[in-house]
Order: sequence, then C-alpha cells, then structure tokens
Amino acid sequence: MSLINNIMNVLEYAGYTYSFTQSQPQTGEILTAARYNDLRAAIQSVPGYGYYIPQVSSGQIVTAQQLNLLVSELNAIP
Repeated sequence: MSLINNIMNVLEYAGYTYSFTQSQPQTGEILTAARYNDLRAAIQSVPGYGYYIPQVSSGQIVTAQQLNLLVSELNAIP
C-alpha cells in the first residue's frame, strides 16, 4: 500500500478528508518536493498535527529524515 493510501486511510478513520493535488507516484519514481508538500498538507489537515514538518522548496531533495517525520506524525494521529 502506498503512503498516499495510508494517509487517506488515517484521515478517513480520524474523520477528515483531503483532496490531493499531486498524482500518486509510481514505483521507481522520485518523490518530488510538490508530492512531499502535498503529503505534508494532508497530514496538517488534521488539527494539531504536522505543523513542525518542514516544507521542501521546489528543486530540493526530500531527505529520509523528512520522510521519517511524515510517517511519525502520521502514526501519531489517533
């Protein structure tokens, strides 16, 4: 299951929705700054979550630490 699907499932379970602006990356594709920021915004759509996750500027590389922050915050949503 993809990260986007996991985020959608958590948001639905928590009673929230988010309309993704970016398409789901395919296997082997690079996670772009735009996709990362879209995932970040989805997590931030739940009040009180995701505000410390840094935004990535266009052209910047998404680091493993930033992905770990996304996943950690996603796991914290009840």
